[in-house]
Amino acid sequence: AANGVLDTHHEGDEEHQQHSNPTLSEYFVHISSTAAIVLVCFFTAVAVPGVATVWSICGSSMSIIIGFIVPAGCYLKIRSRKKINPRFVGAWTLLFFSTVTGCVCTTHVIMDVRNGVTE
Repeated sequence: AANGVLDTHHEGDEEHQQHSNPTLSEYFVHISSTAAIVLVCFFTAVAVPGVATVWSICGSSMSIIIGFIVPAGCYLKIRSRKKINPRFVGAWTLLFFSTVTGCVCTTHVIMDVRNGVTE
């Protein structure tokens, strides 16, 4: 620090400041994947009979993911370098059964929607 000015320059900063232009293939992948997502969303929105169907499917899957799968996965990731203990085994058990439950609930809702069962 010269004259009381803090030097914030670090080696390798030039690499982060330089933005390389995407190649033609990267540009094509970006455009085609964006178009595919938009088309899937459009056709799904047209095919779904109502917003209640969307809320049913999202509720059956997202509530399990947010409430059980993400916390167990985060715990396992944070504690991945530690030894195995009862909490570690419990987190794996929770992750396994939550994944199975999420799949079963989502499948059940989709089958109800396909069979015309609505609330």
